[in-house]
Amino acid sequence: MSFLAPTTALLAAAIVLPLLVAMYLLKLRRRPLRVSSILFWEKRGSDVQVNVPLARPRLSWLLLLHLLIATLLIAAVGRPALPGAAGTSGRVIVVIDHSASMNALDGKAGDIRDPSSDGSPADGRFSRLAEAKSLAIRAIRDATANSALTSVVAVAAGTRVLREFSSDRTQAIQSIAELQPTDQPGNLASCTDVLRALVASAGDAESGPSVEILLFSDGVFSGIEDPSAIAGVPLRLVRVGSDPAAAKPNLGIVALAARRIESDMQGVEVFARVQNSANEPRVVPVSFALSGRVLETRSVTVPSSVGDVPGEASLTFSCRPDARTVATVSLGVDAAKDLLANDNSASLVLRRYNPPRILFVTRGAMATSSTAESSPLSASFLLGDVLEELRAGELKRVTAGEYDEVASTGQLKFFDAIVFDNVTPRQLPPIPSISFGSGLPSPGLELGPPSEAGPAKPVLSWSRSHPLLQFITLDGVVVSRSRPARENSPTVTPIARGDTGPLILTRDIDAEPRRIVCSFDLADSNWPIEPGFAIFMNASVAWLTASGAGDAARAFTTVEPVSVDRGDAPAPIRYERVGSTPAEIIQASGPGTRALLGVLERAGVYVPSIPGETDARRRDPEPAAVNLLDPLESAIGTSDSLRVGKGRVLSTSPNPTPLEIWWWFLVAAGAMLVLEWFVFARSARS
Repeated sequence: MSFLAPTTALLAAAIVLPLLVAMYLLKLRRRPLRVSSILFWEKRGSDVQVNVPLARPRLSWLLLLHLLIATLLIAAVGRPALPGAAGTSGRVIVVIDHSASMNALDGKAGDIRDPSSDGSPADGRFSRLAEAKSLAIRAIRDATANSALTSVVAVAAGTRVLREFSSDRTQAIQSIAELQPTDQPGNLASCTDVLRALVASAGDAESGPSVEILLFSDGVFSGIEDPSAIAGVPLRLVRVGSDPAAAKPNLGIVALAARRIESDMQGVEVFARVQNSANEPRVVPVSFALSGRVLETRSVTVPSSVGDVPGEASLTFSCRPDARTVATVSLGVDAAKDLLANDNSASLVLRRYNPPRILFVTRGAMATSSTAESSPLSASFLLGDVLEELRAGELKRVTAGEYDEVASTGQLKFFDAIVFDNVTPRQLPPIPSISFGSGLPSPGLELGPPSEAGPAKPVLSWSRSHPLLQFITLDGVVVSRSRPARENSPTVTPIARGDTGPLILTRDIDAEPRRIVCSFDLADSNWPIEPGFAIFMNASVAWLTASGAGDAARAFTTVEPVSVDRGDAPAPIRYERVGSTPAEIIQASGPGTRALLGVLERAGVYVPSIPGETDARRRDPEPAAVNLLDPLESAIGTSDSLRVGKGRVLSTSPNPTPLEIWWWFLVAAGAMLVLEWFVFARSARS
């Protein structure tokens, strides 16, 4: 039992109890007395008339009853309550936030000795998630004491139901104990549909048990836009972490990118932005390392936050990486002055610039040497001349028959892209390709027979925002005939159209090589002699081989599906997060040249582990870099309110609403008054 107004009770006790005792101290000691003779009247009369204001009061039943009545009334004024007794006897939905900011080490210990709680025993600090789990377990124990059904839900970037409605208290507590932290940003809107389904499964308020939602979080959410998901259901926010007005010192890397140096395509510039959420400037050493070897360490002053806006500082590093080099930017922060460790480093997988190796396939008979001559000013000659000017790492010309031999012997892996000039391969090539006047044996990329030649007509429209066409114009390009293309494939995107249908189509699927198909023969247009054609071919080769200036590095966030180049490694491929204890093993799968790891919730560098002997000639899978890079999570703010629709929900105690029992004390005091009247009446008659 506890008191909701203990101060009021103590004040009432300080006034009432001294007055009650004073009444007995100041009372004249007179009581009825029978004497056998008037000779004794004078002596006994003088005794009963003595005033003894400071004498010790005699113990009596009336005094005890008066003290008991006063105590009951004082207790009633203090609003006594039974903790958890008024909690829902129906169903409780426990929602636990385990986003990146919940790893901040400003949580309260609470019932941290509970084996289900997490902590930081090294420095005595506890995470917000540890506090949330401890409070959630306590709330479940209080709720299930009244046979309530409990469901457990975890929310970060997405939502998972850890436990359906059940009266098994042990299983619910175990599901909370096994909940792991993530480095994902929080997205409360993702649990709207889950909450709606759970509320619907609980029944309505009239025919079914009542439902209550307990949200354990630091409050760093955008809120619930659709309040209809919890319409009529009480939602209580239990805020964990430090007070919203308290200082929250934290430095974190919130942006990381890389680009090639135009004057030196082998060089790469890495850009990083550091955020400071403290209310004072911070000086921090920033290290830049390639594959674990520190190349440079620089001291940076990060401005203090202004209101709710953190301070920021940017810096740039330059390097010349090898193939698939992991570049890491790290902050040398004092752990005691930094609440969140997961944003103190970020990594990129840098890619060395290799001039693309191109296989040029034509219909006509020509030598395989790059110095072979074709008919002057023919479309095929102009296309080959443009490819020569691209300064590719290798340009090999073959005929359609020679291509079949190259494909059957597995030599296509030595090229980065294929250019088909009026040649349709029997099988879809395993590397990126561009086709002119011919299609590919793949859904959405097949072309019908060419139409009859007619007057040349201009290109009607094209996507000026697409990387292939953003630096050119097709205003002067005319086409006399083309081949019809299918437009009902969701994976194919037309980027240029004529009056008879699509003229240029692309396919860009992460798990497959990129494709470009031009539905017209270059000989049936004036495009090869237009200045924009050479620019188009340069952009196409860069887009197909992903070797452009903007593709210097690859990295993912904790909400993106991770897809990496599997190299020549046979399946299966296992990836392990560097520095994780215990080791986190992810099994990679996927068709073709890509390996799919899915969405990885923890930031870090994941390196491949291939069983079997190492082959020096084998091209190993590339590592994967996963980063937090979220300014809101790195700000590690807390909030005592949560927006639900147009209203707000304020933070409350995690325990169920206590049951006030003050009226029980009033009833007991009334019973004592009746008993006191009988005792007084009896003493008066005696």
